[in-house]
Parts: sequence; structure tokens; C-alpha cells
Amino acid sequence: VEQYQRYLRTYNANNQILKHTQALKRIINYAIAHGYLEHNCIAHIKGKKDLPKPKVYLSADDLTKVQTCSYFNERLQKVADFFLIQCYTGMTYADLVKFDRQQHVQQGERCDFIVIQRTKSDVFAQIPVLPPVKNLMEKYDWRPPVISLDKTNQFLEEISRVAELNVKITTYTARYTMAMYLLNVAKVRIETVSAILGHTNVLTTQRFYAKLTRKSIE
Repeated sequence: VEQYQRYLRTYNANNQILKHTQALKRIINYAIAHGYLEHNCIAHIKGKKDLPKPKVYLSADDLTKVQTCSYFNERLQKVADFFLIQCYTGMTYADLVKFDRQQHVQQGERCDFIVIQRTKSDVFAQIPVLPPVKNLMEKYDWRPPVISLDKTNQFLEEISRVAELNVKITTYTARYTMAMYLLNVAKVRIETVSAILGHTNVLTTQRFYAKLTRKSIE
């Protein structure tokens, strides 16, 4: 048991350790109920979940800094453009990697839409192709400049420093930025935001993104 706990602590954060331990407890309790074991040897192991960390997103000013920064070299500019596409679509890295214009872009009455099945949930996201997205996609002939996830996040740290942002950004920062902008600035209904993000239901959107910024209240 101690070795298993050490193993979990080596490769997992606290909440993941609790999740794995609870799953193991259920398995042992099942074994006890069916006569395979006499007692639960890890019943005494308890823990407390860490509070969720606040989600990081860019303000309109920070987003403008990334858009207009003139100090990016070619390598950073491609990653910055990839990040901006994410900010304007809310697409995750995994979903943007598999993007294909022929398969995923559909014409609408007022604008085109990206309709793509999310890798994580299998739900179809319906994302309007806003003018900034169209401009960035056309810049790369509708083939987003993809590199590995590790390198993307590594270069985003560098972009944050060069553009003088006050936050550390990752690919998921872009998704949070999109959600917060739609909810608090554009005042888009949460049901619509949920459809754009490809959530399984509105409750997911409310739980993770329905946070009012101070500016939106004022």
C-alpha cells in the first residue's frame, strides 16, 4: 500500500491521487462483499481535495498585445497565430489539430461555421467563423500552423514574456478567453456559448465558465 501511494505521488497531483485511491477502495470493497478478501487494507487512507485553481484568461488588452506585438520571430508568430485562432474559436489543441476545411466548414446565412466533433466529449461544436479567424486561417491556407503540444505551451510562455503579459498562458487559456469574452463582453446567451464550446450540457458551461468579471457588472 505504501509503495502504491509513493507511486501515485510520483506521477499525479493530489486530486488525481484521491480519485485513484477511491477507485481502489471500491474494488477492494467489492472483493470483500464477494468473499475474496476479509478487510479493506486502505480504508484508513483519507485525503482532502485541493480547491480548484482560478482559470486564467486574457483581457481584451492582453489579447490586443498578442495580436499587435511586433517582436515575435517567425517561430513565435506561428504559435501566436495558432493561439489567436483558439481564442476566437474556443477550440482545444486536439480539435484544432484535426481541423480540415473540407470536412468541418459549413456555410451559414450570415457567416460560415466550423462544425467539429470534439475529441474529448464527441459532442459537435458549432463555431462561427469570425473575421479574425477567417483572416488567420487564410494566412495559412486554412491549415493551422500545428506543432507539438509541449512545444506550443513552451513557446506560449515565451510569447507571454515578449508581449509583456501578466499571466502565464497555455493552449487552454485561449478556450477560457473565448468563453469569458462571449459571456461577459458580447453578452451571448449561455446556451449559445455551450453550443460553441461543444459542451455536453449547459450545466458544464455554468460550472466552469459562468463567472462575471467586475467590468461586466459595472
